[in-house]
Amino acid sequence: MNLRTKLALLGVATISFSSGCRDAAGPVARGLPVPTQISKTVGPPAPRTYVLAPSPNSAVNLSQYQRDTWTTLIASGSVYMYAEPKLPNASSQYVYPGGPVGVTGWADPRTDGGCILHVKISDGLPGFGPCASAGITDTLLFARLATPRAIRGPLPNSGLYECSNYHDNCHSVLLSDFSTIVEQPIPVTLNKLKTSKRTAMFPANGGVTFTASRTPDSIWVRNGKFAHPITVTLWQWIGADSTRLTSNAYCLFATANPLCTFYPQEAGRMVVKAYTGGWEQTSSVTVQCLAMPADSALNDSTNDFQVREGLREALAASNPDSAPESGWNASSPKGWRQEVGGVIWKLPNAGGYQFVQYIDPNATACRNSLPVSRYEAVATPVPGAEPYGSFHTHPNLPLVEAVYGCAGKTMLNGVEVPFAQYPGDTSSTGALLPPGAVAVEDSARAGSNGDWNYAHNFGLPMFIMKKLDTFSSYYHR
Repeated sequence: MNLRTKLALLGVATISFSSGCRDAAGPVARGLPVPTQISKTVGPPAPRTYVLAPSPNSAVNLSQYQRDTWTTLIASGSVYMYAEPKLPNASSQYVYPGGPVGVTGWADPRTDGGCILHVKISDGLPGFGPCASAGITDTLLFARLATPRAIRGPLPNSGLYECSNYHDNCHSVLLSDFSTIVEQPIPVTLNKLKTSKRTAMFPANGGVTFTASRTPDSIWVRNGKFAHPITVTLWQWIGADSTRLTSNAYCLFATANPLCTFYPQEAGRMVVKAYTGGWEQTSSVTVQCLAMPADSALNDSTNDFQVREGLREALAASNPDSAPESGWNASSPKGWRQEVGGVIWKLPNAGGYQFVQYIDPNATACRNSLPVSRYEAVATPVPGAEPYGSFHTHPNLPLVEAVYGCAGKTMLNGVEVPFAQYPGDTSSTGALLPPGAVAVEDSARAGSNGDWNYAHNFGLPMFIMKKLDTFSSYYHR
């Protein structure tokens, strides 16, 4: 279908929301209070290496995790054991000569446990394989608040008259040797938070159920399947009016129950923090009201309403809250306020929509242009993506605030005069010009004639974010 045919089928529409169904700003993780229940981590724990001395019965403390965590341990390195020459009457089980002893030790039937100098883990946790074996990578469940220890086994038991007529100190180790133990929690990722409803009219009848999950959710250890522990440390609802609700009256934490049923009164974002895989992770999901009339890009739950949040971010990037005169100086011949624009792409294979800003170095407070004049010439974000529409921001309040650097004229005492191009601009007569303002032919549709012409020329929507809108994205088709 060519653009003219598209144009013939398109009308003009305005996207808005009813006053009872507000849209959510929804930060993903930033700005959230730090939970007080556990210590906060900023990423998965890095591998940790511990050094275990060669001396018999020496020990080293391993990590203490805030919650139960499956962890791999790799022990390596041998220690050299010396043995005194045995006497003629020594037991046939006397260990001689000496030599290197690996982390799984040497078999010695006369020693308690039948093994010497082996590395084991405290609290009844398994070691690194059978005595005198090649050794294995062990996987252990480190219990919450327990401090496991790696412990070196004893030297052989010896008796009198085996290596000396005076003592039984028949064995020793080389004190410069050591073993290393590398510890690493099994990687577990907190998944995107799931919700029973992505869109609703509020208050949401029956509530909305949120489910936290992780990947992988289980692990096979020694022929048994075990779950990866997960503990929710925070549920937080962020409403469209930025209300943050953290009371555990509606969702309990800290708890191993990954479900939360909440009754939102307006659009918003649910944030979950959960400890799994050895660290605290964050995920979130929004529940939004539908844009009316319906628009597939604004109602795109596939990508968690990325277009809506992208429009907000674009408006913030255009500095609508700066003073009109801010930024004007000799090195910056235009102010901080600048329109920001780009393209909304429809992704292939029902992949939803992607929001892409494009930098216009010549943008002003009342002008923004795409880097090319045709959508088809703009590089697609992914192969197969097609342009769905364009967007830009209006960071000014027309006819209310000063707007400098714009083309056109305004009325001053019944006479047309050009807009002020910078703070302090004067006319040829020396009179101070009034603050310029972009002419808006129809405030209900938000766009200028140029905006409408652009949308009509390409037959695709033009989304506009206006200053001070809670959320109103208008498009022209």
